[in-house]
Amino acid sequence: MLLTVSLKLETSFEDKKKLLKTMFVFNSACDYISAYAFANQIFNKVDLHHAVYYDVRKRFKLSSQFTVRAIAKVCDTYKTDKKVQHKFRKTSSVPYDEKLLSFNKLDSLSLLTVSGRLRKVPFLYGSYANLPEKVISKSALLIRRNKEFYLQVLVEVPEAPLQKSDEFLGVDLGIVNLATTSLGEVYTGKKVDEVRERMTSLRGRLQAVGTKSAKRHLVKISKKERNFKRNTNHIISNLLVLTAQRHHLSIALEELSGFRKTVNKKQRDRFGKWAFAELQAFIVYKAKLLGIEVVFINPRDTSRTCNICFFCDKRNRKDQDFKCLQCGYVNHADINAAINIAARASVNRLIVAA
Repeated sequence: MLLTVSLKLETSFEDKKKLLKTMFVFNSACDYISAYAFANQIFNKVDLHHAVYYDVRKRFKLSSQFTVRAIAKVCDTYKTDKKVQHKFRKTSSVPYDEKLLSFNKLDSLSLLTVSGRLRKVPFLYGSYANLPEKVISKSALLIRRNKEFYLQVLVEVPEAPLQKSDEFLGVDLGIVNLATTSLGEVYTGKKVDEVRERMTSLRGRLQAVGTKSAKRHLVKISKKERNFKRNTNHIISNLLVLTAQRHHLSIALEELSGFRKTVNKKQRDRFGKWAFAELQAFIVYKAKLLGIEVVFINPRDTSRTCNICFFCDKRNRKDQDFKCLQCGYVNHADINAAINIAARASVNRLIVAA
């Protein structure tokens, strides 16, 4: 299984200048290649290589491998959209491979720049990564964040043997509560709402000002909000997977297709501000590491159906309260939905087994 780990490069001021220059030159070359590719409608990697390789090397003084990587990067961006010419930021990421980058027993690394090779560059990584137990692959991205340089490297991580269970931890995703489990655990979205409202208010004021400084601030708070979302999703996914491991359960999640259509107009802004797909992706890859099975079920009517008598009616649910009109069962609406998700996964398992 491949995971991405960020390595912070501990570089001197002079080395940072070399890395920054490499970014500028590389992305300028990408802009030049992109302009040629769009003007001549050449998006095939081999054809574009034959057309621009020597010109790019001469014009930008790039090494052979940097030129190859620049051509590949441009072609990759045109795979999804060929209608407009693509442009590259000066500090856009720079791809590295085994010819441009090498590691020294996980203590330091060597990487090529347009000003020569930097050798024995020390790096830092979070203790969570437990990097010495993993195998670093041969590809990485050089990125610049807050005037510091990082390498985003892919690492090979062995997956634990998959342990299937006939019982499931159902997980209901929502707006008021980001995640609720069939065991009754509720991960509230209250803090998220507070941050969203504060960011939305600040964004509106900055957009009204419209100055360059305000626009820079807009970019800054957008990154801050994105980091907050990602961190929150990491925390929730960790807790959910550990809960499933502790109780020896598989995990049942909702299929997200069509989910947006189920929210009302008042909820759309709140829904659009959260990355549910990211949360699910975090749950899936963390579960794989521990050998926990994850299945997806159709969420249709899970919030309207009583998990006791199975009576389904939209009037059963009112906001966060669930009361069955047929048997009188009462519970938190999201917990009831999560129990239904777990039950539906179990029934699907029995049907497949039969």
